[in-house]
Amino acid sequence: MEQKISAFPEVEKFGGRRHKIGRIILVAGPSCAGKTTLMKKLRRGLLPDLQNRLKMGDLAFWHFRDAMHMSDSPETQISNLVLHYDILRLMDQGFPDYASDPIIGMLASCGELLILTLRECPEVLCRRCLQRRRRTWRLLASGRFRLFCQRYRRLGRKSRLYSAPSEVMALYENWFGFCATLAATEHLVVHSFYPEKPLAGFTATLTV
Repeated sequence: MEQKISAFPEVEKFGGRRHKIGRIILVAGPSCAGKTTLMKKLRRGLLPDLQNRLKMGDLAFWHFRDAMHMSDSPETQISNLVLHYDILRLMDQGFPDYASDPIIGMLASCGELLILTLRECPEVLCRRCLQRRRRTWRLLASGRFRLFCQRYRRLGRKSRLYSAPSEVMALYENWFGFCATLAATEHLVVHSFYPEKPLAGFTATLTV
């Protein structure tokens, strides 16, 4: 007899709770690729072409979360989730590989997974990272010295990585290779600098 699969598959405990997720749209890319900007525009309905391409329907039925804060999410059962995922999370959190990240366990166990990767050239990533690093000096004015040191060092490591195009290429290749092991229904690659362009002009579908 064929086993019926729940619309909310139960995943391993994350942040002390068990989450049941229906559909996940994973917005992925390295730091400074434009994930936050794209998600804000998507949430406000400013990217209708992309919204239709992702078959999101009414945005009121979607939750938008950052992977860094999923453990703080009060909901344990979510029908539709747009998840912000930094592919340099391994560097920040010290995971040896993507499979070791608890968030990935949630991806593997959801009802349906669609991946949207933002791809940006190394020069743009490096420039944005250095700009963000300079802005961290504002933290000192508010007395948050420890947070300043953490962010300044972290952004310094990333800017050095972005200054080597071969390292950025290897980062994306590693991410794409891992995505191929996931049971994603589709993997779209978006040039993050031009998210407003018609879909035919900025997306390419990877076979997964």
